[in-house]
Amino acid sequence: MIVAQLAVAVVGSFALTLIFLALNPTAGTDETLVAVLGPVMLASQLACLAIFLPWWLHLRPVSFARTRRPRGRAGAAAVTLRVLSIAILGIGMQMAISYLLTYLLPLAPQLDAEYAEVINDPVTSEFTLLSVIVLAVGAPVTEELACRGVIFEFALRALNPGHAPRWRDRSWRRLTGAPEPELPSVPTARFWAANAVQALLFGVLHMNLVQGLYAFVMGLVLGWVVWRTGHLGYSIGLHLVVNFMSYFVGIVSGTLEMLGVPFAIAASFGLVALGVALFALATRRDAAPADGTGPLQGASPSAQTGA
Repeated sequence: MIVAQLAVAVVGSFALTLIFLALNPTAGTDETLVAVLGPVMLASQLACLAIFLPWWLHLRPVSFARTRRPRGRAGAAAVTLRVLSIAILGIGMQMAISYLLTYLLPLAPQLDAEYAEVINDPVTSEFTLLSVIVLAVGAPVTEELACRGVIFEFALRALNPGHAPRWRDRSWRRLTGAPEPELPSVPTARFWAANAVQALLFGVLHMNLVQGLYAFVMGLVLGWVVWRTGHLGYSIGLHLVVNFMSYFVGIVSGTLEMLGVPFAIAASFGLVALGVALFALATRRDAAPADGTGPLQGASPSAQTGA
């Protein structure tokens, strides 16, 4: 993912800069940067989408996530509660992260300065259509496909080699209609180990220490969301809410702080706890037995991308 983004960024920046300067020979450095950076970021995301969407569609039919899906469809009430809990959790996570950064980052001035430079880029720091597409839509879709889709799947495979018959000889089973083999459940410890691997790599993808730290925690929550439901759609939705809320942190914090800063901080973490509790409640019938994962589903149920 990093290689794809860097390759597109280098080539795209060079080509677009030449075109822009040819059309605007008197443009300054800042003007050129603003004009070029947004399209390059969007092109990088499209390149990642072109790689990871087909890859995940190939893996999904025999993925660990597929085994987590219930046999029947979730009812309207359960889906509504899931969506509500995702919204609450996403708002709470963004606000909690913002308060933590506000009060902890000043203790490390160098990190504070580096982080300020990262988040104040001319594309994603302003509320524009391109910014929303890149930050609130493109990033959640591509990063969830890569991290909670492909990376999470291979981390689970590496830690659960006994499940190899599930994806072995897939084409033969599809042609003959042979059933999927019965396989052992995934121990809870192995799920969390794989979840930690994908969350760690999710943090590394952000390429700076501060974002990497909170992205790691966020990645653990997103992996848990996928494990509870077997769908990437809910993790994409949560990721989208967190990123989209970054534009409205000032408005929400100002409203909460009308009752005092301690109340605002407590309310932010309370929203996180409430969102987790409601999502756990909404997915309790989908949850696996205490040892890890539920019984393996058949090979024929219709698939959903979650994207």
